[in-house]
Amino acid sequence: YVKGNQVLWAVLLVAVIINLAGWTFHTSLMPIFARDVLDTDSAGLGLLLFAFGIGAFGGSAILALMRNLRHVGKMIILAVIVWHGSILMFSASQSFYMSLAILVVTGMAFSSTQVLMLTLLLRTTESDYRGRVIGLRSMAIYAFTFGSMAAGAMAGLWGAPLAATIVGLSGIVLVVILAVFTPKLWHF
Repeated sequence: YVKGNQVLWAVLLVAVIINLAGWTFHTSLMPIFARDVLDTDSAGLGLLLFAFGIGAFGGSAILALMRNLRHVGKMIILAVIVWHGSILMFSASQSFYMSLAILVVTGMAFSSTQVLMLTLLLRTTESDYRGRVIGLRSMAIYAFTFGSMAAGAMAGLWGAPLAATIVGLSGIVLVVILAVFTPKLWHF
């Protein structure tokens, strides 16, 4: 069923891409940044994750207030690019307060991506297949384990800023390639 619907398999590939790249940033790399780059303790790490969470809540709330979402495919691509672009900005920051501000944007783009993906999956899936398609979306989360392992290894070898730069660039490049090869997603 999914194989025959370009929009569905494209959204599921977006889910794999973000779990390989974007998710690893705020889970695996953030503690390393807090300690090694921003020179803060666990309270500072808590504030960094709080800023991310405030942004995530804001992004979800804004989308929840929109009556009729249009151009959801374009919005997904844009949200992923903003998410990974903000990771690139964060990787260059050495200021704790600037990092907090960037993480608000990161959180907004993160939650927007999640909401938009589910919106598109639910809109385009026939009711008889919804449970199975959402199950496939859940399976895409397992890509996170490989992404975390790779991000952690890169941070160990080259440091967290370079690892985050690679994560950010890979997310942008992969989603742009996907957008080029899935015109139905782009136009949905």
